[in-house]
Amino acid sequence: MASSFGKVFGAGKGDAPLTPTAFRERYQAALERAAPQAEVTVASDEELTVSSCGLGFSIYLGNAYREYIGDPGLLDEIIGRHVDAFCNAMTTAEAALSPDNLVLVIRPAIETTMLAAKAAKKEAFGPDDLPMRRPFAGSLYVYVAERRDASLRFPPTETIRKVISDPEEVMTRALQNTKLIQGEIEVRGGEGDLALLTCEESLGGSLALTDELWALPQMRAFGDQPVIGLMRNLTIVANGANAEAINSVRQFLDNCSGDVNYLTDELFVRRSDGWAVLGN
Repeated sequence: MASSFGKVFGAGKGDAPLTPTAFRERYQAALERAAPQAEVTVASDEELTVSSCGLGFSIYLGNAYREYIGDPGLLDEIIGRHVDAFCNAMTTAEAALSPDNLVLVIRPAIETTMLAAKAAKKEAFGPDDLPMRRPFAGSLYVYVAERRDASLRFPPTETIRKVISDPEEVMTRALQNTKLIQGEIEVRGGEGDLALLTCEESLGGSLALTDELWALPQMRAFGDQPVIGLMRNLTIVANGANAEAINSVRQFLDNCSGDVNYLTDELFVRRSDGWAVLGN
């Protein structure tokens, strides 16, 4: 799958800029030099996963690549600055986990690269070594993440339980924090058929978890069973009775399939007992 930010931004003056793959390789090499104790795994050209001191982190390279495309001559400076910022955040994150920083994010299964790395090193692991999660619908899960300095890490379940022992209390606290961070919700378009929902701090994909939102008259206008498509930073909603609007959501996700914020092409319908994959 081609990289979205590789397609969107054109070449600068002089030599052709690095491809997303080459940029990721340079970034990874710099990170491994700066943090030799960390285990860095490639999730995609746009994402690296890092394990350090029993903690898991995700690094999304889109912003750094955009900066680089804007001025290719500053490659080393841009990578160095982003790597330094991540290492500082990682050092802070390795301190005691704070319940006030827990949030809920919706993702496909993120454990694959973690398990592969542990298996390659023949390390033993169990459920408590993996991030805390619960099913959302289809291929997606709701993960408990810790947010610091606008970055996310996914602490092992064991680490979270040392702070809050009851998993239900963890979910409740993290949802409360998520709502506070999301702040004001922006609704663009619609009039009951199609709308784009975004919020602060790129947590727009977690709006599906905010029950109060879907009880508002503005959202009720999308019918008793609204249909949504999810990305990391936004939610797109269609009236569940409008086939044309639903098809527009499908097309939107298809057009975004190479974007760093892309999650899945599945659509979800809201029912009395929660979200389900449309058509199931």
